[in-house]
Amino acid sequence: YNLKIFRDLQEHDLKKNLEHKTEIIEKLKAIQSLENIKEAERLIKIYRNEWDEIGPVPNGKWEALKHDYKLVLDETYAKIKGHYNSLEEQKEANLKSKLDIIEKVKELINSVSEAKATRWNEATDKIIAFQAEWKTVGRTTEKDNEKIWAEFRALCDSFFEKKKTFFSGLNEKFAANRKI
Repeated sequence: YNLKIFRDLQEHDLKKNLEHKTEIIEKLKAIQSLENIKEAERLIKIYRNEWDEIGPVPNGKWEALKHDYKLVLDETYAKIKGHYNSLEEQKEANLKSKLDIIEKVKELINSVSEAKATRWNEATDKIIAFQAEWKTVGRTTEKDNEKIWAEFRALCDSFFEKKKTFFSGLNEKFAANRKI
């Protein structure tokens, strides 16, 4: 009689464990529709811990259940990896855009070196527009971000330094003309 009760209880526990693990698989499937990747990663960790804490299931259903779990987990991780890959691609595109901006600034600096005051003022407006465009382009890869920013900043600083030199020379000419 006690053995029969023990087997019944054990069978009941195995069924309950099967239900809980099936629920976890359904929750993992629901994660795939989430837009927030950080939240999805957090929930995966929670559900994996819950899966590990749940006891055994009936022997005949274990292989199919394990296969379903692994399949859903792989699909979810593939979606997350795809998201991170798209972020990396976006960072590469941002890097290209920023390099294009740097090339435009270099061309502008070279074309303005011996120009008149109106040309310097037009170039200043363009440099300010390039700076605004720089701010709208997103971040690049971590290894390139600081280096490319320093290069852009140095180009802008050199432009404004050349402009300052040009206009101070112009002001000296005006002062000399006033004396005359």
